[in-house]
Amino acid sequence: MRFASINKLGLDYLDGHFVLTKSLPNNTIIYKIDNLNDRFFVHHFRIYTRSQIDGRFRKYMRLAYEVGERRHIRTPRKGGITSASAQKLLHVNARRRK
Repeated sequence: MRFASINKLGLDYLDGHFVLTKSLPNNTIIYKIDNLNDRFFVHHFRIYTRSQIDGRFRKYMRLAYEVGERRHIRTPRKGGITSASAQKLLHVNARRRK
């Protein structure tokens, strides 16, 4: 899954977006957030200077990379099951019905 993209290189800016599983608050870099069925949130950003690529922005990109690797699906939630466990459970239930 694609986790980020550069959409446009302007004369004095860079436009792009990254994908997360939750919406982050708007700030000076993030100017728009698209909600995709409450599952994914596309955060559009515009960067004018190198100093805007700070620790917070790097953290967001790391989180987006993890979404791209689908780690949010493979990690068990407290009291929940992983996607692999769910598939196994569905397979067992389907065999029982036959």
